[in-house]
Amino acid sequence: MSLLGNSLGNTLVLRKFDVDTSGANGYFVQIEGRPEGIIAWILTTIGIDALTTLRISANELTLEKASLAGRSREIAPIATISNGFVGYSKSIWYLYGGVLAVIYGLLGGIKGNSASTFIIGVLFGGILLALYWFSTRLEVYVTTNGGQVIGLRYKRSVIENVAVDFDKSSSVIEVLQRLMLDAQARREARPGSSRPAQAASPPPAAAQRPAPSPAAIVRPAPRCAKCSAALEPGAQFCDNCGTRVGA
Repeated sequence: MSLLGNSLGNTLVLRKFDVDTSGANGYFVQIEGRPEGIIAWILTTIGIDALTTLRISANELTLEKASLAGRSREIAPIATISNGFVGYSKSIWYLYGGVLAVIYGLLGGIKGNSASTFIIGVLFGGILLALYWFSTRLEVYVTTNGGQVIGLRYKRSVIENVAVDFDKSSSVIEVLQRLMLDAQARREARPGSSRPAQAASPPPAAAQRPAPSPAAIVRPAPRCAKCSAALEPGAQFCDNCGTRVGA
């Protein structure tokens, strides 16, 4: 069963699977495949372009599809890729059928004492188990920030002798992850990029004013403690009630 439905198109037969962590030739990943079937093999053999190619460089991921019906190209900058995925699936029915056929052959040969039943059961079961092994479909794809899915589905090639497994396919995602981190670092180091705002410096303290001189201080006139009448400066008794000042 496919991991992503029909979004990745038909399964391709691998013709090339190169992962170069140094990117010496300009590409870190190059995956090339053709459609299944003898006709597609003949077309690619005689030089007619019917290939699908996935390339990953330091700045972008490119997927080109070519066939007799036309040609297309999808490009996704590395900085816009949000995540990558790798996985595989197999036809489990081949496994079930192969195991049952082998058991049938063994039981028929032992209990029925029939060599033909044993040979047919084991042979047919072996074919089904081989089909289960070769039915492995690997998938590599990425999703962009906008939700676009770009990738392909492929299987190992017997004619072209290109073998690939899950671990080798996982190296594509490992390279892609490193490129995504590099792109993020370049984006953050670019002048004008958004950075955490620095805390605003506190406003300068208000200038301190000099303390007024004693001569400039205006003091209220003294009053009588009993009748609250105003007292003359230096008076010892209140002129209104005669109470002694300070009593």
